[in-house]
Amino acid sequence: MAALKDAEKCLSLDPNFTKAYGRKAQCHVQMKEYHKAMESYEKGLKIDPNSKELMEGKAQTLYKIQTQASSSGGHDEQQMQNAMKDPEI
Repeated sequence: MAALKDAEKCLSLDPNFTKAYGRKAQCHVQMKEYHKAMESYEKGLKIDPNSKELMEGKAQTLYKIQTQASSSGGHDEQQMQNAMKDPEI
C-alpha cells in the first residue's frame, strides 16, 4: 500500500511528525491490522498526548476491535489472511 510507505517515509525523515503516525495507523486499520494501528497511535500519543486526531483514531480502532469480536465470534477472514502473511505474528 503506497500510503503506508509514504507515512513510513515521513517518519524516517521526522520521527516526531505525529500526523504521519495517524496516517500510518489509518492504513493499518484499512488492512485490518489493528494491533499495528494501535501501536502507531500509541507512538504518536507519546510525542503529543493531547492530539485529538490520534486519540479519536485510537478510540475508533478500539471500537472496531470490540464490535468485530462480538459480531463474528472474534474471527474475520480477511484479518486472518493478513495475519498469516505477517511474519511478526
